[in-house]
Amino acid sequence: MVELFSGQIQVQYGQAYIGLTGPFDGDMGGCFLGQGNGLCGARVPAILFLVTGLHTGVVGIDIRLCDAEPALDEGWEEIVEVSFSAPVGRSGWWSGRRMRVCGCRLRPRLIVRGIRRGGWRRGMR
Repeated sequence: MVELFSGQIQVQYGQAYIGLTGPFDGDMGGCFLGQGNGLCGARVPAILFLVTGLHTGVVGIDIRLCDAEPALDEGWEEIVEVSFSAPVGRSGWWSGRRMRVCGCRLRPRLIVRGIRRGGWRRGMR
């Protein structure tokens, strides 16, 4: 397992995203097109869009790249997995911070705690 990011990020309008090819164009609907979950949109290539419980403020997040599928932890309130392709050799922007990712197909798992009360903690594996 490699930790890609651990810390707090600023969210606005209940949104956070990773953009791997440039700035996000604002098409939230396109990110969720054809997907059955409302927490993690990965339909648009190189954009991973997250919906938070907090409208504006700071949330904690951990992003880890795992060698194998992590075990499910019953302590999380929501768990969502999506398919995602990361372009080769790109640095991503995670809510204003740089993050290096591999160029490959990934299966992000978004795990959430505290979303209903607005002060949430998320992890991505």
